[in-house]
Amino acid sequence: MVRYLAAVVLVFACMGSAQAQVTLRETVTYYKVDALTLPELRKQMGERGPRGYWGYARWNVSSTAECEVTVRVSYTLPKHENLSGLSPTDRAKWEAMIEALEMHERNHGTHGVNAATEIKAAGCSGGWRIIRKWAKQDRVYDRQTQHGRTEGVVLD
Repeated sequence: MVRYLAAVVLVFACMGSAQAQVTLRETVTYYKVDALTLPELRKQMGERGPRGYWGYARWNVSSTAECEVTVRVSYTLPKHENLSGLSPTDRAKWEAMIEALEMHERNHGTHGVNAATEIKAAGCSGGWRIIRKWAKQDRVYDRQTQHGRTEGVVLD
């Protein structure tokens, strides 16, 4: 199931006295989990999640010859199909983890928006260098947060 969060959103960033505008297109895709214990949930997310991760954000920046810049961000997250079957304690842990996971993945998406905004502000010059810079920041962010663990992306 894919849910479109924002078909088109304008993102503004002040660069000197000019404003850079980029188009943002976001999608969220959910994969299903239904386990009723935390160990089984961890296992299901490891098996069913994108690339073995519990959640994933992927961004792509493109531009036209006129320097119209678009960033597409796609998020993949778990969706529990039987929340009422979880114990109250485990449900609270699940909900806290999901909130932290969504925040963590959105921070990755922000790196894509930052790249697009920087490319637009540069008049579409140096795009690959800017993209590499922000892609590296994604890797640094995951190292710093242990892929979100230090931000609450845990199920213990």
